[in-house]
Amino acid sequence: MVQVNNEKDQEEYEHEIRRGFFLGYYSIRDEWGLWASKNKLIAKEAIPLMNGLDPRSWEEYEKKEKRLPYEMIQSIKRSLVMAENEKIVIDTPAKWLDWGRKHDLDKPILKSKDWLNVPDVCMFKLFETAVSGKSINSRTTEKQKDDSWKEMAREKADLIYQKQKAIGCDPSNKAIASMIANEFEQEGIKTTKGKRLNDGYIVRHALNAWKRPEK
Repeated sequence: MVQVNNEKDQEEYEHEIRRGFFLGYYSIRDEWGLWASKNKLIAKEAIPLMNGLDPRSWEEYEKKEKRLPYEMIQSIKRSLVMAENEKIVIDTPAKWLDWGRKHDLDKPILKSKDWLNVPDVCMFKLFETAVSGKSINSRTTEKQKDDSWKEMAREKADLIYQKQKAIGCDPSNKAIASMIANEFEQEGIKTTKGKRLNDGYIVRHALNAWKRPEK
């Protein structure tokens, strides 16, 4: 995990949390090291990886078995067309990363403002880090995912409380957690281990660090 010692570290830590949110919300497999260890990758493997997606999930999307963020889908489709036009079919992971930087895949592609009140998210570094040989701690990735649903729960709590206050209500944390649990159930959001998020769990693990908005 990034050590939060200064403003730059804090920014990177928060970015990791946002990446973890997308990985967890869309059930994206953490296979960066596996694919980075291969000698060669075809375009349909390398391009999803540079966009923060494992190739198997891309296959599931194409078979209409999995949903993915709109921006990620469009970025992958555009990149596949560019690779085809440039007649790049297969190459080493490192060469693909060079290609990706040339085509701005190392820039933010996911519009997190639609989900969380934070800046956009770049997924490129997940695969870049694996290819560079740096270790990726699976526990860190799991914690990022776990922190992400908690952050989302607090965002929802802010909105719910403000709406309830506007109509003269003062809901308890338990009542707010119950409304969040209903939304999570509809959206299919669970813990990293696939546990359903009930109101009691949300109160203990997310709203314990939540403060009611002053406005």
